[in-house]
Amino acid sequence: MRTLAIRGIPLSKRTSEAWRSIGVTFTRTDRRNLNTFIQNWPEIINLGYRGERLDHPNLWNPAELVSILSSKIRTREILGELLPPQNNQTAHWIKGRGHSGKQAHYHPGPCTLACPPKDHDTQIHLEGPEYRILTVGTSIIQAHNKVWKNPINVQNTFPTYSWVGTKACPKGTIPLCKLAISILSNILHTDTFIIGWDIKMDKRNRPYIIEGNSCPGINNATAHRIRAALDTN
Repeated sequence: MRTLAIRGIPLSKRTSEAWRSIGVTFTRTDRRNLNTFIQNWPEIINLGYRGERLDHPNLWNPAELVSILSSKIRTREILGELLPPQNNQTAHWIKGRGHSGKQAHYHPGPCTLACPPKDHDTQIHLEGPEYRILTVGTSIIQAHNKVWKNPINVQNTFPTYSWVGTKACPKGTIPLCKLAISILSNILHTDTFIIGWDIKMDKRNRPYIIEGNSCPGINNATAHRIRAALDTN
């Protein structure tokens, strides 16, 4: 199928090439009459664009979804207890708008009442392992262990991933992702989402969502799993 991707944020070379490996073509978000232009394509994938509402019968990742996931305050309002608790009196993270850890800052705590700043969220620091679980619609298509070289200094660094597989994920992680998708689909009246969920475990092995990413980094193998899932959803 001819697929057009609306690129709302910069992509790595590897991720761009992975999407192209399954026949995806990119367009700019500043194109005139974007909604008119996309009608010429049978399938649209929105990668991080949270601008004007996109009207298309076969759209993956509505702009409203991207807006929710890119705002940590909105994510907290909607997903609530699926996220780590808020507490600035212990070790915690301050999270602003954006992805890839660029707006995530570690605070050892305790902090003043002025923490977090306006439009930021707090999440207590969790000591357990982290996972990246990729979903297409309601399908779980892959899962990796995600390891940071320095887990309290993630700005401008990249994690390493090791394959886990969906069947070997820790107990509770897959149901957590499915519950989040259900909540979002009830609000947006669709489940046409492609999301990379970052899940972290606490000391009692309870999973929490620390972020949902509407433009996850991928490689060629992941791109082909996404294509297969798109064709069956």
